[in-house]
Amino acid sequence: MFSKYYEELVDLYFENDYTVISYHSPLKDLLPRLFLYYQIFNADQVKIDELEEIMIHNAYIQAILPSEIDEQTFDVYATIEKEDLEPSKIISKLDKIDKLIISALTLSNNDTRLVRERLLTLNAINHDELRVVLLSDAFLDFKFKSELKDVITNYKSQLSTISYNIIFGEDVEEFIYEIDAPTLYVKDGQLELMSDTSLIHGEEKSLVTSISAKSLKNVFQKSANHGLFASNLRYYVKSAKIDENIKYTIQEEPDKFWYFNNGITITCEDYWIERNIIHLINFSIVNGGQTTNLIGNTQFEEDFPLLCKIIKPKYQNYDDNLMFLTKIAETSNTQKPIKTKDLIANRIDQHKLKRQMSDIGIYLQIKRGEKINKSIYKEPWQNATNDELGQMIFSFVYQHPGLARNSKNKMLSHEPYYKKIYKNKYSSDLLKSFQYLKVEYHRWKNAVAKNYDNPPEMIGMAKNGFFWMLGVLGFLTKMYYNDQLRYQINKEDTLFPMRTNDFMPFVSQNDIGQIKLLKDYNSFVRRSSSYPLFDFIFNDIIVPTYIKFKQQNPAFAYSNFTKNDTNYYKHVLPFVTLKYRADSKYGYEILNKYFEPKSDENCARLLTLEEIEEVDKPELTDLLKEYRKRKWIEGNKELPAYFILTNAQIDKVSSSLPRTTQQLIFECKLNSIQVNKYGSEILEIVSRYLPK
Repeated sequence: MFSKYYEELVDLYFENDYTVISYHSPLKDLLPRLFLYYQIFNADQVKIDELEEIMIHNAYIQAILPSEIDEQTFDVYATIEKEDLEPSKIISKLDKIDKLIISALTLSNNDTRLVRERLLTLNAINHDELRVVLLSDAFLDFKFKSELKDVITNYKSQLSTISYNIIFGEDVEEFIYEIDAPTLYVKDGQLELMSDTSLIHGEEKSLVTSISAKSLKNVFQKSANHGLFASNLRYYVKSAKIDENIKYTIQEEPDKFWYFNNGITITCEDYWIERNIIHLINFSIVNGGQTTNLIGNTQFEEDFPLLCKIIKPKYQNYDDNLMFLTKIAETSNTQKPIKTKDLIANRIDQHKLKRQMSDIGIYLQIKRGEKINKSIYKEPWQNATNDELGQMIFSFVYQHPGLARNSKNKMLSHEPYYKKIYKNKYSSDLLKSFQYLKVEYHRWKNAVAKNYDNPPEMIGMAKNGFFWMLGVLGFLTKMYYNDQLRYQINKEDTLFPMRTNDFMPFVSQNDIGQIKLLKDYNSFVRRSSSYPLFDFIFNDIIVPTYIKFKQQNPAFAYSNFTKNDTNYYKHVLPFVTLKYRADSKYGYEILNKYFEPKSDENCARLLTLEEIEEVDKPELTDLLKEYRKRKWIEGNKELPAYFILTNAQIDKVSSSLPRTTQQLIFECKLNSIQVNKYGSEILEIVSRYLPK
């Protein structure tokens, strides 16, 4: 059944110059790669090298990576052959995996070395939870599958921090379908009412009621892998303690389930009630995946009610309704810990960026759980994530390739960085150019590694230097399009970028965000025509600077060299600056070959210091919170901080921008004591944000 998928995966690996798998490779080499390629890497062939970095060549464990659950959980992937899918053999395999993991947590030998090295790399040795996921490509009948799942999920590890689960062939195939031929909802289905009373809400007549658990189980068995959870942010993930409690209630105390469980939320195009049956059209469960999975996979005799909310479209406008349903999915999925990427997913600037990318034929993933539709977005350059796009912008435009490579979460969570990257505007052509550069760089890097005539420095820096390549290319682009920057570089007092503090703001500003960059996308990807650009940047700039650095710092590896901006500003930019001073046309020949010609419409200018200050200015709410904290500390923390300003008052001040103490009182709801003590200082802070 899976032979077609395995053959396609092997072909893809060969296309990308990877020969670690073949058509005759064992299941443990094929299935984990197939599953992770679709589920974790969103079928992005540019990410194959990242996929290979997490693979482990071990008899029992094939991969370990950070979990989608939270920052303290890690997923351990293993495979199980179809002939081993019977209880005694499964228990035997779990015993061996459990023993291996526990040994790897404490010591290193021939059996545990690779597993322990991976755990150490992830900093997952001492206190983190490990979710072991068995992968099977077998298709089994529902009853037998439920029995085996019970055996695995009820297995007791020697450590309480290790839990076990299994994904069967149907589930793996659903992850593949979700990308190759996605089903966005279940076309129709029926649920049975178990209450005489229902609440109708809103003009669209959304519904709150109680439904039969057995009817939900029937829907799960028919449609679990055919769009039932397509709108859910995250697929069901096992939490051993919570699962055990829910299953106990299902089997032993079904009459209490309605009280103990939050129920499920369904969005649908339409529904109607006929006697005691709810007929659903084009529906999906947006919250309650854990509840639905456990009801669907647990054997029980007595039916019982559970709470169900059914939500119909609220708006006539498609975009407004899509945002509405997305918000429902996001706000109702709060039972799992939220990662940094989840926190920014619903910001308006993220949705604007997603729309901008969609308009140029690129799918931008802005939250966990989103899957690309490969039937629409077929080309590698059409696949993007908001964090990776942010890394490229941060490297190319703002000249922070080290931070972009090594501090992706900080780039998303640190508000000044986030504001600089995502609240600024960029031309669609520039963003599209980044995607082509990413894909072509991946091909070039593989070609470099395959050419044994290349020196190790070239291969090592190519493997670790994507964002540095973008940084150098961005600096050359700034000099190509920006006459004012070239003037700054040629000033006698500007010896090197990192030695002149006044020079830095001119390098790391958004002066090239509106250019087009690549003049012909099709020719750029035709028969390795992009390779001379990367050859120039590495042979002429990056590799020579690394070799010189290595001579002075022999202990530093390629990855260490590219992990921070200090080395970039200390070694790379001075090198380029000296080259340019020796030849004012340095790099122009290679850039002219690929870039849009400089013109009045396609040029850059430096921002003034006042404009830079305005761009980098923090949010007013942040300044007011800093002020509150400072006053709280000055008062020896004797009074609660909210006596100075409450969060609601800060929001009022930030939105209304008061100019007088009367406005602080009547519009922002400050009391007289607050105004007398802090009013003048608050107004002084606000004055910096008043329109001029």
